[in-house]
Amino acid sequence: MRPRSVRFAPAALCALVTFAGGCRYACGPRHDPALEHEAFGQVTAERVDLAAFLPLARAAVTRADRSQLPARPALAGRRVIVTLHPQDPKAGARVRGSATGASLDDAVLAAAESIPAGDVPKGPFRVELESLSLAEPIRFEADRPLEVEPHDLGLDGYAFAQQGTTLGWLAPGEVLSLRAFKTGKVDTLLREKLLPPMATRAAAAQDALLARKPYRFRTQAVVEASAGAGSSGALSLFRDWPEGLPSVTPDALVAAVRGGADYLCRVLSAQGKYVYLYRAGEDRDDASYGNLRHAGTTYALLEAYDELRTPLYLEKADAALGFLKARFKIEKDAGGARLAYLVDGEGEEQQKVGGAGLAMIAIAKRISVARDPKATSPVSDAELEDLRALGRFVVHAQYADGHFRANSDVERETGEQRKVKHEVIYYAGEAILGLMRLYALDPDARWLDAARKGADFVAKSRDVNLSLEAQEHDHWISYALNELQRKAPDPAYVTHAWKVAKAIKLRQWGTSDAPAPDYVGAFYAEAPSTPASTRLEAYDSDAKLARYLGESDAWLLEPAKQMAAFTLAQQYDDARSFLLPNPAKARGGVRESVLVLDVRIDYVQHAMSGWLHLARLMRDPAYGK
Repeated sequence: MRPRSVRFAPAALCALVTFAGGCRYACGPRHDPALEHEAFGQVTAERVDLAAFLPLARAAVTRADRSQLPARPALAGRRVIVTLHPQDPKAGARVRGSATGASLDDAVLAAAESIPAGDVPKGPFRVELESLSLAEPIRFEADRPLEVEPHDLGLDGYAFAQQGTTLGWLAPGEVLSLRAFKTGKVDTLLREKLLPPMATRAAAAQDALLARKPYRFRTQAVVEASAGAGSSGALSLFRDWPEGLPSVTPDALVAAVRGGADYLCRVLSAQGKYVYLYRAGEDRDDASYGNLRHAGTTYALLEAYDELRTPLYLEKADAALGFLKARFKIEKDAGGARLAYLVDGEGEEQQKVGGAGLAMIAIAKRISVARDPKATSPVSDAELEDLRALGRFVVHAQYADGHFRANSDVERETGEQRKVKHEVIYYAGEAILGLMRLYALDPDARWLDAARKGADFVAKSRDVNLSLEAQEHDHWISYALNELQRKAPDPAYVTHAWKVAKAIKLRQWGTSDAPAPDYVGAFYAEAPSTPASTRLEAYDSDAKLARYLGESDAWLLEPAKQMAAFTLAQQYDDARSFLLPNPAKARGGVRESVLVLDVRIDYVQHAMSGWLHLARLMRDPAYGK
């Protein structure tokens, strides 16, 4: 766990107090009531009916008639921010305006009318409205890092104020959309990204801006539920994202799987290559690639086909498998038998084992759906031979004690002194699961024996003495142990599966300890989506194992549903893509975290697999038995 101490100045200078207490620092900078009233208006923490003011904001930015608008509550003026989110990348750029006024009506009108008519998007757009709920002075020292608690990112906006001048401000959501922060052992704000837009809005040079009094502020925010002049309804926002977690039902989970599969099909080229990393906040495809994640993603697409039988999913998966096989490396063993593996980059030994395992999982799934009577496309014997060649490589790379060749082993054996990558713990589980999927299609004892030896090494040697706190949350070994226990039962496999699940539960954010409402069901300081998705896969596998053993699965399904609610909330859909420059492209994708908008194919892959198996567990009491 990351430490949670956060500061804009050294901790020795002031004692941290809670946000609810009013001031972040007990001995922080003093308030200037006159300046703050001029800059921020009548700030109040009380929630107001901001949705009632959205029609006024839309009418004002479009210069439409306001005489027939619904009545609005009479509220004191405070600073508001109006943001226009275009829903088509050809419609223009996102634009913001901000102002105060004697009443909230006046403030909304002034903020909306501060946006030049020529900047209003030419196509459909959504209006977002923010009202300040807190403003307080802070230290913004030029010679010190601006350290910040990760769960505050996207909640705090910043401003520089001076009486008689235009306010320099940055909305809370802009801290995220501009990536104006850097994560690490300590998260910090980036001045070089914060200051330019604030200086532009203040019509001042950055040096002059820094001479003014710095503030942070928080807002209450709403956005129109749909785009266009006829929009009705509003979504409350938290961290510039729809507030609250979705309901977890089998139908909702399967719908999310369909959305993920549609996204993967949409970003797959005619050559079978995915857009590996989509910078959704910038509407930009990144040039990086990962063949191992390509294999795992294609497996998830085939799982979606197995559930939904959408012909496009199989067609696209076949193209992706063609791309994958073109990147196999072929060797021969001492007897001349064909060995195959998949690598990225330099191809370290352990990566070869993990890559072979993931390729086996994908190809085995393709064979299994082709053998299904409902399948629409046959599979050739060459598919099974490819699978065997991968299996031979994994067996070839295994020592007698079950440990697969690791990068450090190669260095030690060859005497090379080059720097090697650290052993990745997940590769063993990927290889073992690949062997089990091969054994299910080709019941040769050597595949089962190798899988059993690998699992024995993990459960009885590598991890046996680890505490729950130190135990890796290894979802791939959870998959493998569920399947291995049915073919070669061993109490140690069950013990280790439960140990992984208990270690996950120990670290999962819950309602009582999550640092923010949108962290419930997540892990780590930045609440990334994929660690939650992979752990959901582990819960799913362990729940199936519990059912097979005739034991209760309730202790697994309840935290799994909480985790699924978090991951569902990270998927771009109509409600959760409004803030992007190209919402249509991103839909179905899964963002990196509550802080980062990027979509990578494995973020989608793991979410789809976790959702699908939880849906089956929830709708069918016999699933897993």
